[in-house]
Amino acid sequence: MEYLIGMQQKTLEPLLRKYLNSAVFAETLCIREVCLPYIRIYAAGHVQTVYLAEILAEIVVEYLQMQYLKNCIRKEHGRLSYWKQRCIRMDIVREIWTGKEKGCIERQKEEIAQELTRWLLSEKTPLMLDGFWTFRCKTIAQKVDAVMHKVTGNYTLLQEQEDLVRRLQSVVQSQKPSVGGVYIERQEAQYILYDAVGRQIRMELQTEMTCTEEERLILGLVYLSPAILYVKETVDPLIVRLLYGIFPGRVYEI
Repeated sequence: MEYLIGMQQKTLEPLLRKYLNSAVFAETLCIREVCLPYIRIYAAGHVQTVYLAEILAEIVVEYLQMQYLKNCIRKEHGRLSYWKQRCIRMDIVREIWTGKEKGCIERQKEEIAQELTRWLLSEKTPLMLDGFWTFRCKTIAQKVDAVMHKVTGNYTLLQEQEDLVRRLQSVVQSQKPSVGGVYIERQEAQYILYDAVGRQIRMELQTEMTCTEEERLILGLVYLSPAILYVKETVDPLIVRLLYGIFPGRVYEI
């Protein structure tokens, strides 16, 4: 049996050869002719056809899925640098292949292989893998979209946080410290500030915004601009990390 398998990208031949060279079927499953965008493949029998379908399923899920992901990121986040887009893509891939979706993707690969087997055994028309991905793999594409939105949402929040830290750090560095050492601790739902002799420091923020306790703490410390911050272990680790960024060289954990 001979099959015409095509793909718009010119990478189909090397991808197929990588799998076929490692196959145990030798001449019973091989490339007979390359006439881009199609490749004519010979399969001696049913077993070879099933193995070919498994190879094609690998290419669809691992290669065409990645191309789909790259295109989506380029479309949605084209303003970002290549390296930032690459970081987003790697985070998405890590989430898909090592997270809770891994088992589902593996099952999808098996289902695709089964459908490709049925196609190869029954259809006489050429098979374009790009079209197969577009019209037969919508479930996988939807899962990729969901993970992408989750990862990019987290990435956007992280970028916004980093931008805020840089702006606050610039404000702090542009003014002289108004107080010496300030001690910070958390008591129940409140953050308490003390000076070096144990007197409580009260922060009166002139703002119309509704602030959380954490926001009040950060804004108050930026206003005070202490020379040194002594942070007790009761303070939220996330707040400590923010303080290290906003007050570089001034934060000490005690």
